[in-house]
Amino acid sequence: MKRPWRTSALWLARAVAVAAAATAGIAAASDGSTLEAEVSRVVQDMATRWEQGRRHTIVTDLWDTADARAIYLAGEQPDWLVGTAAMQAYLAPRPNSPPSVSSYVIEQLRVRALSNELAIATWNLDYQFKRGDLAAMRERLRVTAMLRRTNSGWKFFYYAESPKSSLTYLRELYESIVTPEFKAKAASAAR
Repeated sequence: MKRPWRTSALWLARAVAVAAAATAGIAAASDGSTLEAEVSRVVQDMATRWEQGRRHTIVTDLWDTADARAIYLAGEQPDWLVGTAAMQAYLAPRPNSPPSVSSYVIEQLRVRALSNELAIATWNLDYQFKRGDLAAMRERLRVTAMLRRTNSGWKFFYYAESPKSSLTYLRELYESIVTPEFKAKAASAAR
């Protein structure tokens, strides 16, 4: 089975390596704070559209649609989506789908200029959603995105959600249900 994401992933790795080498020892950008603010606005715009149920506008408005090998990986998807057509099909509104509501909260957004034309953004995503009669759910993901400066502003060309491993989720669950009294007892016993 042909896997187009492998070629795209190799291209992305090479692009990052070239950009990192080109900027080594050089200031991140002529005005890094402006670049970071511009990229942050695009990321926040994406989150707002997601929460407002306008996720279908994300690809056409916020992605570099000229990039035939743009890459998107949703945490719930079994494989990478390559190309904006595949992304648009995935994010398109579904007729007769049950009503849904979501919360897309960005935490610890970090933006790093790789050059004046490329930036990488990482953040923690607190995503809550409810669809139809299903119970409300919540997941906490790590997100990595790459954006490039175009004539119409900063645009995504790579986005990947990384769920935590099952073991990490279970450990956090067990740690979260320990009573404050026992935490205090354990802390004093460790001294």
